Amino acid sequence: RLKKCFAVPFEEDQKNNKIWFVDHNFHEKMFAMFRKVNASERVVGWYSSGPKIRTNDIDINELFRKYCKDPVFCVIEARTTEL
Repeated sequence: RLKKCFAVPFEEDQKNNKIWFVDHNFHEKMFAMFRKVNASERVVGWYSSGPKIRTNDIDINELFRKYCKDPVFCVIEARTTEL
């Protein structure tokens, strides 16, 4: 069965990477819409657009424990290629 995902806006301060922002309101609205469409779907984790695990990912992972006990975290490294 196809699982769905959605991007959540995230920003990190360019000068101090200990300062970051996840748009909780956006996530809550998207989560609520998903629940209306299919109440049986569950959050299993989250993803980052890599290319590697960053220090703040541990803190963000703790935030996602609100939605699932042991969130799965995937690092996706997207690359462009020339044809």
